[in-house]
Amino acid sequence: MPEPTLQHRFQNLAEAAEVLIIGMNARGKITFFNRKCEQVTGYTQDEVFGKSVFTSLISKQDRAAVRKRFNRLVAGEVSSDSSEARWITKDGNQLVTQWRNTLIYDERGTVIEIFGIGLDITEQKMAENKLRESEALFRLLAENALDSIYLFSLHPKRKFEYVSPATTRMTGYAAEEFYANPDFVIKIIHPDDLSTLQSMLADPAAFTAPSELRWVKKDGSVLWTEQQSRLIHDDDEKLIAIHGVVRDITGRKQATDDMQRARNLAEFLVDLMAHDLNNINQGILSALEILLHDPGFPEQLAGRLKDAIAQVERSAYLIDSVKRFQRIDVEPLQLKLVDPFAPLQSAIWAAERAHPAKQLFVTSNIRKGQYQVLADGFLSELFFNILHNAAKYDRSDRVTIDVRANKIRDKHSLRIQIMDHGPGIPDEEKERIFSRLASRRTGVKGSGIGLTLVNQILHRYGGTISIADRVEGDHTQGANFMILIPLKE
Repeated sequence: MPEPTLQHRFQNLAEAAEVLIIGMNARGKITFFNRKCEQVTGYTQDEVFGKSVFTSLISKQDRAAVRKRFNRLVAGEVSSDSSEARWITKDGNQLVTQWRNTLIYDERGTVIEIFGIGLDITEQKMAENKLRESEALFRLLAENALDSIYLFSLHPKRKFEYVSPATTRMTGYAAEEFYANPDFVIKIIHPDDLSTLQSMLADPAAFTAPSELRWVKKDGSVLWTEQQSRLIHDDDEKLIAIHGVVRDITGRKQATDDMQRARNLAEFLVDLMAHDLNNINQGILSALEILLHDPGFPEQLAGRLKDAIAQVERSAYLIDSVKRFQRIDVEPLQLKLVDPFAPLQSAIWAAERAHPAKQLFVTSNIRKGQYQVLADGFLSELFFNILHNAAKYDRSDRVTIDVRANKIRDKHSLRIQIMDHGPGIPDEEKERIFSRLASRRTGVKGSGIGLTLVNQILHRYGGTISIADRVEGDHTQGANFMILIPLKE
C-alpha cells in the first residue's frame, strides 16, 4: 500500500478534528469543508464547494465587515489573529464562530489558499450576554436600592469590588473612600462594636447570620445597621469574597427605645397608682370591718355594709387585674403544662367572694388530673373574668353556671364551654364584645377590662374564644362562652 501523501494526511486529520476547518481560495470560494462544519451547519461539503463563503455562510449583518477583513488578510494588511463571524445554518439558525486563519502561498509569495480553524461559541456568547444582562440588572437595582449593597473581595487581594450609592446616603462617605482602603469599615465602626466586627472578620462565616452594628457617620452621628451577607467560593470551594446588604435601622431602634421608655413609665405609674389605691382601699376596708363588728352598729344596715366591703375587695382585685393585664404584653411567654382543674376552682372561689349577695352554683365535668393544657399563671384570671361577668349580669340571686370540657382531637385542643343563664348577648354584639373600646361604644357592659383580658390571655396560648347561645336560636336564655386551648395529649 502506497504511503499517504501529506495532503491526504492533512485531510484525514481535518475530517476527524472536533473543530471547524474550512478552506478558501483567494477570492473566498470554499475549497474544503470538514465533517464538523457539516455537523454544525447542516450543509454537506458538496453543497458548499466552490461557493462564496460570504454569500453562502456569513450572515448579512457581518458580510461586509468579514469580506473587508478577508481582503486585507489576503493583501497582508492585517494579521491572522482571532476574529468572530456569525454563520447562518441550512435551517436558518445563527451561530457565532471564532476563527484563526492560516495562509498558503505559492513559490512567488502569492496567497493561493486560506484555511480557517474555528470554534462554535454560540452558547458561550449567549452565556456572556445573559451575564451582562444580569450584571446590568443588578447594577440598576443596586444603584436605586435604599439599602447599601457591597461586594468585598478576599482573594487574591482584599478590597471592595463594589459599593452602592446608598452607602454614601447612609454614611456621608463616598464610595471611593471604601475602594481606596479595604479596612475603611473599621475606621467608621462604632468603638463599642469594634470587637464584634473584628471577630466577624476573623471568621467570615459569622457574616452569614444577621447582625446589628453601629457605624459613625461622617457628621459624627450614630447609624444603626442590620447586615446580612453571603459567602462566595470559587470552584475549589475556596472563600474568595463576601456579598452583603446593609440596612439602616436607626429609626426602628429609636422607635423601640422610645416604646421601652414609654412602657417603663407606664409600669411605674401603674405601680404607683396601684400602691396608693390599695393603701386607700385597705384603710376603707379596715374602717368598714370595724363598723361591721361594732355591737352598736344597726343590724338592719349590716347587709349594706357587707356589700360595701365586697365592693372594696372587688376594687382591690380590679387593681391587681390591671397590673396583670399590663404584664401580659411584657412578660416573656413561658407556657407549661397546666391542669385546668385548680385554676377553675380558684376562679370559682374568687367569683363567689366578688358577689357575696348572690349564691353561685357552678357545675363542672372537669376532674383533677383529667387534662393538661399549654398555659401559664393567667389561666385562673381567664376563668374568673368569664364567671364574674356571668354572675354580675344574671338578674337572679341564685346564679347557675355550667362548665363543660371535651377534647377536639382534630384541632389538638381542649374545648371548655362556660354556659350561664343570664340575659344573653344579641347576635350583633357577639363579634365585638371582646373589644373594650367597642363595648363602651355600643353599650355592652362588662367587667371593665375583663373580657379584653380574656382575649389577650388566649392569644398568648394560641387559643380562641367565641360566643354562642346556650339555647340555640334564643340568646335570651343565656350565653355560651366557648374556649379552645391547645391540649397536651
